[in-house]
Amino acid sequence: MSTTASSLGNSSYIDVLEVVATEKFIEKPESNIVVKSLNGDDFEIIRNRKKQLLIIYPSGIIVEPGNHLTPTQVLKTPRVKFNGDRNKYYLLVMTDPDAPSRAQPTLREFVHWLVGNIPGDNVCSGETIIEYVPSAPPQNSGDHRYTFLIYEQPGQIEFDEPRISNTSISGRPNFSIRNFANKYGFGEPIFGNFYQCQYDDSVPMIYSMLGVVL
Repeated sequence: MSTTASSLGNSSYIDVLEVVATEKFIEKPESNIVVKSLNGDDFEIIRNRKKQLLIIYPSGIIVEPGNHLTPTQVLKTPRVKFNGDRNKYYLLVMTDPDAPSRAQPTLREFVHWLVGNIPGDNVCSGETIIEYVPSAPPQNSGDHRYTFLIYEQPGQIEFDEPRISNTSISGRPNFSIRNFANKYGFGEPIFGNFYQCQYDDSVPMIYSMLGVVL
């Protein structure tokens, strides 16, 4: 069963973020999991990270490491929280290493969301490079791992990447967060989380939004 914000009591939305971040993720690092690129092709689950990225969707769903969500549950841009230093800048990425399928990931990675120059943990104040698009795994392609990572930037950066809207697929397939991180001098990711997802009836609508012909 997926955890939802409503299952955590009658607190306000931001209170729920604070409670979960404090009680569940920061104080229990042994439960943390990060997915990161090791050699540009393989993704491995790394356990025992100090901190975990908290993601809550407007549907009320909370991302827990490896839980199974549906495209319908993740249609809208989530709220993201992590224990960032207010005097530093960070980058958030969401990618799918299993595009178009885990068995044949010829489009690895498909980037769903990219935000840089995030001051502290205030993602809304960051610079959106690639706008969020929801999970849309092809029919009969099995589980996809949708991976969120946070990198600490060496400072505020002038990114020279093209900006990609949420109605465009251009520039999304065959993205490499490893190459991107190396280009701008980032180290390893410091926060992370992921969920798994399969096709549902909302996927054709998402493809239509992106101009993909089925």
